[in-house]
Amino acid sequence: MKLTPEELARISELLETSVSTSAEQIAQLSQTGWDIVSASVKELTRTQALALQHDKTESSLGARLKSRSLVPMEILILYPGSSVAAIADAIAAAGSPRMRALPERNKVILGEVSNILGQGVIRAMVDAFRISLILTVPELIEGFHSDIVAKVFSEFNEGTGTLLLSHVQMSCAALSAECSLLLFIDTALLRRMLGRVAEQG
Repeated sequence: MKLTPEELARISELLETSVSTSAEQIAQLSQTGWDIVSASVKELTRTQALALQHDKTESSLGARLKSRSLVPMEILILYPGSSVAAIADAIAAAGSPRMRALPERNKVILGEVSNILGQGVIRAMVDAFRISLILTVPELIEGFHSDIVAKVFSEFNEGTGTLLLSHVQMSCAALSAECSLLLFIDTALLRRMLGRVAEQG
């Protein structure tokens, strides 16, 4: 049984709200405003999800965060190659001299930005579903956008066979930069969590 439109709408709202809150923190770090450009939620099989990944036009940096709890879930933050330096430069410029002198500064800063976004989603899900969730530190992956997403899809333990793919795209006009957040979770598990919360009122 597929998720209902109401269930999909609830998850979409939860994700958008959490990303908006995290975007405010990133705005403070970079001293620039970030906006949500688009958001979507789809229920897909692994085959369908992989079929969507075909863009090999630009190298990207991905930050993968995995759930270490009993709820299998992964978050992937994607930064187009053209946005990596712009975001890192803005945050470094607003930070301390020590931050600006960090080895592999861009990766360190984008890892921290990803952690802010990922932890924002986790906090929202913990509050909404009354569950315990812990994320790993971001694992950084370089490559084409499609290859990074395909790697996460292929390695994620999807359980019953369908995944919820939530996609939120953020943009910062002042920096000409953007990033995308993808959430992977087994839909059968998600339905159970939604049902339990409904029963508890």
